[in-house]
Amino acid sequence: MIDDGRNGFLVEYGDVTGLANAIGRLLDDPELAEKLGADGLQKVTTDLTWEQTAARAEAAYRQILDRA
Repeated sequence: MIDDGRNGFLVEYGDVTGLANAIGRLLDDPELAEKLGADGLQKVTTDLTWEQTAARAEAAYRQILDRA
């Protein structure tokens, strides 16, 4: 879902320092925050629609059924 540095930042679970650093980058660079937000919105509206999610789920179910 997240492309690190393109539409957000990935931080390891429990990495409080890494999370603080990522948040700090966004607060220090509003243009970067705007770009990541816009890229994230673009990804959601083009790649993560309900129709696409349902199609992926259906394909997975059909693959499971074909094996049975």
